[in-house]
Amino acid sequence: MPRWDVGPYQDIGFDRDGDVDPEQRHRLLGLEVTDLVMFAHGRNHSPVAAREMYEGFFAALPELVGRGVRPGFAGVGWPSMTFPDEPPGRPGVSGRLPGPPAGGGAAGEKVAGPVTAGGEGLDPTVRQSLVSLFPGHRETVARMGALLAERPESAAAVTEFGRLARRLAEAPAGGLESACFTDDLPGDEQGPPALLFEDPLSLCRRFAGVLERVESEAAGAGFRGA
Repeated sequence: MPRWDVGPYQDIGFDRDGDVDPEQRHRLLGLEVTDLVMFAHGRNHSPVAAREMYEGFFAALPELVGRGVRPGFAGVGWPSMTFPDEPPGRPGVSGRLPGPPAGGGAAGEKVAGPVTAGGEGLDPTVRQSLVSLFPGHRETVARMGALLAERPESAAAVTEFGRLARRLAEAPAGGLESACFTDDLPGDEQGPPALLFEDPLSLCRRFAGVLERVESEAAGAGFRGA
């Protein structure tokens, strides 16, 4: 149970199949409250780290409620991690990828080189965090680290890295028809999650294009502000 003055409070977690812990659900339903405030976020390594984040979010709320309101609080967490080797901002890194050539890119096609200087691979702390977060995938994490260190300039390497990342997420084969994804969008907008099913090289190019546009807009705003 969190050690802060905000309460009553209940953690809510999910197992690998997306099912709620029955004891936590029972305690949540037993809270004698008129209003329930829920905060959903990744655990960032541990339940303790998550609760520290929840505390900062919930701390000011009791002073904002009106008379007769008995608020309750719930923290909805799922496994996640932060990347301690990523400096904030990282100025000067564009991450640009070239536009797709005619023919869509063969297996031996060269693509963008390193987006950062050198080829450091995975930081040891990040590697261990990934191994802990994804039990049974030590070899997968090791291969991803090797690819990041080598930075092979081929479409095949990008595709392999995407396949390995999806192995960590245990992405099911197929799309919505073969997986239990929630239909939370209108029918004409609903589709398989791009991160799990889109061609990795095409997906990286889309992200790179957005990043380049955002950096360009930010630079323009900074110039106008000066």
